[in-house]
Amino acid sequence: MCRVNNAPVVVLMLPFPAQGHLTPLLHFSRLLALRRLPVVFLGSSAHNRQAKLRLQGWDLASFPAISFHDLPLPACPIPDPDPESAVKFPAHLQPMFDVSDRVRDPLDQLLAKLSASSRRVAVVHDPLMSFAAELGSKYPNVEAFAFRCVSAFSSLSFQLNQQKDPKRVRPDLDLVSPEGCFTKEFLEFVRRRHHGVPLTKGEIFNTLDETEGEFVGRLSKMPQYRNRRIWGIGPIFPIQLEKSSGPKPDLLNWLDKQPERSVLYVSFGSISSLSLAQIHQLALGLERSGQRFLWVLHCADRGDIFMKTPDPEIRLPEGFQKRVAGSGLVVRGWAPQLEILSHGAVGGFLSHCGWNSCMESLSLGVPLATWPLHSDQPANAQLVTEVLKVGVVVRQWTGAGAGAAEEVVAAERIASAARRLMADTAEAIEIRNRSAKLRDAARRAWARAGSSSTALNSFVELVTRA
Repeated sequence: MCRVNNAPVVVLMLPFPAQGHLTPLLHFSRLLALRRLPVVFLGSSAHNRQAKLRLQGWDLASFPAISFHDLPLPACPIPDPDPESAVKFPAHLQPMFDVSDRVRDPLDQLLAKLSASSRRVAVVHDPLMSFAAELGSKYPNVEAFAFRCVSAFSSLSFQLNQQKDPKRVRPDLDLVSPEGCFTKEFLEFVRRRHHGVPLTKGEIFNTLDETEGEFVGRLSKMPQYRNRRIWGIGPIFPIQLEKSSGPKPDLLNWLDKQPERSVLYVSFGSISSLSLAQIHQLALGLERSGQRFLWVLHCADRGDIFMKTPDPEIRLPEGFQKRVAGSGLVVRGWAPQLEILSHGAVGGFLSHCGWNSCMESLSLGVPLATWPLHSDQPANAQLVTEVLKVGVVVRQWTGAGAGAAEEVVAAERIASAARRLMADTAEAIEIRNRSAKLRDAARRAWARAGSSSTALNSFVELVTRA
């Protein structure tokens, strides 16, 4: 329940109902709570529960300034994810995205109540929940701010792609094709939901000057950002993770036994699945690479992760796990990614390049092998490999349309990329050195005069002004 009646300044946090959007806004809640701001995290009961369950790196119980308020969300039929679909965008979640519009009225009621008892209410919303800015504009002491869960680079790329005569991101850098990144239904949904974004006072990105300052600067000069501010506040997760009081997961015990920086971590996020044919090629590629690996393998999230519906079995090649025993570990289901990437045994990350995963990897000094599937991931992969040069390409984004057949990445290409990233070659050493510099930059960003610390202070000063 909302526990902030009569607080001078209150922050409402409204995420989009998908895992990659819940986590960053909960991390941002912690940063504001550290600045003594009361924060109310809003969502359906299931999504609030999901955000708490999958939180990593800090103890929510240590932050009484953060409370959760359940917004009623009607049930809707959501199909099972289809791993064999050529389109990797999580189209099965579209009914839940659509129904999220139904939180408008209860949100309006909460805004009316809090605006009457607080001097100022700041609403930090996902751009895909921009109706919060429209509702907030009705009250003189409510201000809205958008928190973008994508990189500044991908946001700039998408906006440039929408121009009649798209310009390159850089003179030597072609734009990534947006074809195949989204379904038509989701693009129409985005057009509807972005209607209220211009009503926001500014936008927050989970980034830092040393990583994306150039692209934040480019964004700030675009017409739609006139009279609006941009803050780069990242990494938003705690770089020094709090030790968990619970039992240590078996996978971390396994990592404890591996040599330093010897393990390739493999994960494709929470809302997409690979086809059976691709999973078989990935398994063979990891085996043939000769590298140690930790592979998190699971089905894509359903709309409600707490539904008592068993996931279908994902079969691996016959005898695979016996052949890789000792050097490779396959983990079924959810895994604590921040703890994995923070472990000294992990030396690389084969990733779908969701921005949360990228920022975690970049900020912890772990090089990437890029395999984008949809959304902002192709642009993030380009940032990693062509701009920051801290990774190697596994799957090159072709920009194929939604009707194109999915390319199955062959085992040998996977094995080659794993060896390039993990071996002690001149190329791999250069990548590791650049990754270490980005890790150090992330730490400097949160020093007293660092870029992210300064940006956060600027944001807090704005919302708490007299």
